[in-house]
Amino acid sequence: MAAGTNREVRAATSNRAKLDKPVDYSFMSLMLPRDLLNEVPRGVKERKANEKYKSKSFRLNNNHITELTDFMEVVEQVVVQPNAISWIDLSFNELSKIDPVLCKFPSLQIIYLHGNLIGDISEVDKLSAVTTLKKLAIHGNPIENIKNYKWYVLAVLPQLVNFDMSTISKVDRSGADDFLKHAIAVEKKRKIKMEDDH
Repeated sequence: MAAGTNREVRAATSNRAKLDKPVDYSFMSLMLPRDLLNEVPRGVKERKANEKYKSKSFRLNNNHITELTDFMEVVEQVVVQPNAISWIDLSFNELSKIDPVLCKFPSLQIIYLHGNLIGDISEVDKLSAVTTLKKLAIHGNPIENIKNYKWYVLAVLPQLVNFDMSTISKVDRSGADDFLKHAIAVEKKRKIKMEDDH
């Protein structure tokens, strides 16, 4: 490699922090993702203008985030390779919905959404588009109180290997399969009844 090329590589690398640990914006009282653009991540002394971090993990936990408006655009401004993000921690915020933006991260394997305000179990359906998802934590949301909550999530996201901080067992898989069979039978009966009523 030529000396000029080495200098160019060093110059490009010096413009980003060498940070393989999570980009951590936790406990900063953020209301929206774009608010983090005015903050310095934990573990970094100062952030230079347009500096990007080399990380596969993004932490926004323990804030006051209510929605993920502009989340992808913000991540693109902060992380060197947004498509390499494999873990997003949005736990202990004020999210009432699961934003489809989470489906735009092709390498995403872990999502922490526990301790939020998600009350509609069908919100979990959006995550079925995240085919790489292996670990989901969503306990501590109002949906946790819905009957068959666990079986529903495991039926919608059969690729999970860990749910709510616990490894998924064969018994869990069986319960989810039984739940799914029952739900399909109930839906079939409902459709037949609707046809008979017309």
